[in-house]
Amino acid sequence: MPEPASVRSEEFINAFDYRDAEPPPGVPVGFVWERARYPFAHNRDLLRFSIKTAAAGRQAGRPLNLVLLLDNSGSMERADRVRIIHEALRVLAGQLQPQDSISVITFARTARLWVDGVSGDKAGEIAEQVGGLTPQGGTNLEDAMSLAYQTALRHYLANGMNRVVLLTDGAANLGNVDPEVLKQKVETHRKQGIALDCFGIGWEGFNDDLLEVLSRNGDGRYGFLNSPEEAATEFAGQLAAH
Repeated sequence: MPEPASVRSEEFINAFDYRDAEPPPGVPVGFVWERARYPFAHNRDLLRFSIKTAAAGRQAGRPLNLVLLLDNSGSMERADRVRIIHEALRVLAGQLQPQDSISVITFARTARLWVDGVSGDKAGEIAEQVGGLTPQGGTNLEDAMSLAYQTALRHYLANGMNRVVLLTDGAANLGNVDPEVLKQKVETHRKQGIALDCFGIGWEGFNDDLLEVLSRNGDGRYGFLNSPEEAATEFAGQLAAH
């Protein structure tokens, strides 16, 4: 075995598909590892470990209480980011059922509750309404998260899955933007049964550090959407697929 001091860890970007096999039936977690020679230096190897859970989408028979938290600030005004948000909402609407509850909050300088706990079969109409919004202004993520958790608690499903789903580039510049402070908010509500999923939008100006901290401490998924086509596989399928 190598000396511990000689081992250096590197984090690989979650957005890449390494084509690791799904866990077999009845196995909750799959583990894969591979080893290769490091091509740029002598006497050095690369070792990759991968852990993948079998869970995807909703658990059978459990309704969803989803609060979508959509970044509508000026940094999201690019046409490609607008299309990604619209496609993500459209695909998600096709996955929701009447017993599900969905709320939508948009935020820029302030947060606004657009949709408050309507049934999942109305999600298609919601996608059309939100599609007409124009991004503008700063980004107060702290204020938006507070409103999202209040909304999730109001529609809490004791026998369901309760999730706040944040779609943003993470470029927060108003309110308290300290990841450690926001992490405490996330941890508090995780203990109350509300998970936080974070989906990053677009490469440029993307705040990976903030979103990774939030999703890791919110017991949620952390995904990345760089094109409208990824909305089905990397967003809606992970949240609401049957």
